Amino acid sequence: MMRMASLIIIGVVTFLAGMIAQFPLAAIVDRAGLPIGYTGVSGTIWNGEIRGLQASGQRVGDATLKVQALPLLTGRLLADVTLRGEGVHLDGRVGLRGATLVAHDLDADVRLERFALRDVFGQRLRGQLQANVKEFAFDRKGCRAADLTVHTDAIKQSLGAFADRGFDLSGQGRCEGDALVVPLSGAADDGSLAAELRLTPDGRYRSELSVIPEALALGAYLQSVGFERDGDRYLAVRSGSMAETL
Repeated sequence: MMRMASLIIIGVVTFLAGMIAQFPLAAIVDRAGLPIGYTGVSGTIWNGEIRGLQASGQRVGDATLKVQALPLLTGRLLADVTLRGEGVHLDGRVGLRGATLVAHDLDADVRLERFALRDVFGQRLRGQLQANVKEFAFDRKGCRAADLTVHTDAIKQSLGAFADRGFDLSGQGRCEGDALVVPLSGAADDGSLAAELRLTPDGRYRSELSVIPEALALGAYLQSVGFERDGDRYLAVRSGSMAETL
């Protein structure tokens, strides 16, 4: 009797898993109320694609998803995701917690010039950004949880000749209210830097850079491009919008 019951349970689970594997991905995504935009969905939950992903009005790329069947049987959506776009490369695990999108164990590599961001010198932001995300949760109202590390050479790209010996920045991201805040710091022979980037749900950003130069020439250059001197440090604050660039 126990053997027969076990065979019946295995058969039912196998049948349900087979049905789930053929279920259209669009039927789930369209009803999930994801806090992102997209232009189209194709394939099944076993192997599907979301095209034209957008976040805060910024086009990101196309994503392939492989939804895990067993969590789905308990009402949870959890998928292995690969995202490819112009200057964007991402691999990790994404799920839904109610109306909140949650990313786990995610690695991202981004070319910053792909986005409509300006550095503190008023130039288009350039360089590479790498992020390792243990957890990042957000919904349509903004940031809900953040445990991530970030590394970038963006300031090194902006400073040019003054950054021949370093100025790569690293830091830990966090939520402050509904905003994602990423404080960064770094040092080189010519001085030390502290930076902060703040992103809000409406696509607005605010960047702040504080530099304590060792070289007088660097201090003079910073003042010439609009930094304000405050004792030993030079400070610049910029803000703007991540407008879509296609």
